[in-house]
Amino acid sequence: MSGVLGAELDIPLLSRAGRLIGDLQHARRYYRVGWGFLLKRFFVSLRRRGLHQRAAISAGLLDPRISEEALGVTVPKNRLTQLQRRVNPIAFVPLTEEKIIFYAYCAARKLPVPRFFGFTAKPAGYSADGSPLAKPEDWRAFAAALPDEFIVKPSHGVYGRGVRVFRREDSGFLDDTGRRWEPGELGRATITHPDYDSFVIQERLHNHPDLVRLSGSSHLQTIRIVSWIRDSGEVVVPRAALKVITGDSVVDNLDHGHSGNLLALIDVRTGVIEAGVGPGAAGEPVGVHPTHPRTGIRFDGFRLPLWEDVCSFVRSAAVLFAPLRTIGWDVAITASGPVLVEGNAFWDPSNWTAHSRRKEVIEPFSAFLRELDTASLRPGN
Repeated sequence: MSGVLGAELDIPLLSRAGRLIGDLQHARRYYRVGWGFLLKRFFVSLRRRGLHQRAAISAGLLDPRISEEALGVTVPKNRLTQLQRRVNPIAFVPLTEEKIIFYAYCAARKLPVPRFFGFTAKPAGYSADGSPLAKPEDWRAFAAALPDEFIVKPSHGVYGRGVRVFRREDSGFLDDTGRRWEPGELGRATITHPDYDSFVIQERLHNHPDLVRLSGSSHLQTIRIVSWIRDSGEVVVPRAALKVITGDSVVDNLDHGHSGNLLALIDVRTGVIEAGVGPGAAGEPVGVHPTHPRTGIRFDGFRLPLWEDVCSFVRSAAVLFAPLRTIGWDVAITASGPVLVEGNAFWDPSNWTAHSRRKEVIEPFSAFLRELDTASLRPGN
């Protein structure tokens, strides 16, 4: 009898149902809403868009302050990737996804990027002038010509993993963990993550003073800007957000909320920030942060410097990367102007944008997603 019952029970299904009920109960208490609202929001609004249970809940999409119109900016990762693959020819994707190719292509196209010092891999790499980097003596000669600060990042890395900051101290170098490396050891020091096998050594950029003032951090914070080449060939910028460091991290990446950093939503027409969005205290879902937690500066109304230059720069870059039609750019605003840090043909969804209360932020991006859903494979077709 028990064997028959056991055969009829779908244990994984029961486990998922139990997790869902627990998540909804927690959301009901946290947001102080009734079951009617929660069930309608989850099963009608979110499931209809294909959003996964945990992703939707952790992104704070059960917040009753989020309107149905704002949910128009949400899209599951797998669906967005399908759309990106349709409009971004796969043969051209390495132009953005491999950083060593990306930086070389940008340099050839005269697009400002961090200065390139070298490339390291196993068993050997090379410097910007083509000299080999294999033996300790190669690295010692290379180190003598390096500036006092530089960055190392995986060539195919994601989410800021493996990014390290090095600075010169006396005859050696310190990385951002405080570990000291002698010049002849840089071959090992620049293999910064076990999951990757090739790394770029490049200039350390510094933000415009206005952005340093906002966060109180000396580490680089970039703006994620999405470009889109319409069927007509027109280039538009439907979404932008500043990745804001909140603590002592050397990277600005959000890493799905695990880094503790925030996303500052931007009105793309004006370059003015609306709000900071990100996770709250431990266990709390994503929500709105009116001020920076370290500096206390209000996000709402903070105007980004050089905004018109940034948008013009991205539109020009987008044309040079055609036939890739949509790219998520990471742009650094420095005191001397915008600099391209990365490009992403398969940029992640920005479901946190649903926390915006302004149509100037919501409408351009939701309209873009609708356009992307019906776009031709090539502009002009």
